[in-house]
Amino acid sequence: MPVEQHYTITRGDTLAIPLAFSDPADNTPLDMAGYTIRFTCKTSKFEDDSQAVITKDIVLPAGDTFTLVVEPVDTNTLNAPQSYDYDIQLETPTGEVFTAIEGKLKLEMGATWR
Repeated sequence: MPVEQHYTITRGDTLAIPLAFSDPADNTPLDMAGYTIRFTCKTSKFEDDSQAVITKDIVLPAGDTFTLVVEPVDTNTLNAPQSYDYDIQLETPTGEVFTAIEGKLKLEMGATWR
C-alpha cells in the first residue's frame, strides 16, 4: 500500500522530495542502484499517462537515499491554483513495479512569473 503524502507549493518554485529506502523485512538500508523512480503528475489520476503534466524517470545511483526534485520549469506553465494527482513508483532492475507514494500536489499562484 502506498504512503499518502500531500505537497503545496507556489507555481514556479522548487519542490525537493527526500526519499529513503529500507528493506521492509528488517528495516535495514536498501541499496537502490539500478532501480528507476517514476514520478507522474496529472490533473486526474484517471487520465492516461500521455495526459500527464509532469513526468520524470530517473535511474538511481548507489545508495539508500535520493532527493526527487520538481524544478521550477516543471510547474511554470501549469494552471494555478489547482490540485494535481501524483505518484512515485519504483521499478526494480528485474522490472517489478511498486507504487511507493501517492497524493496531491497543490499549486498556488505567486506574484513572480520569471
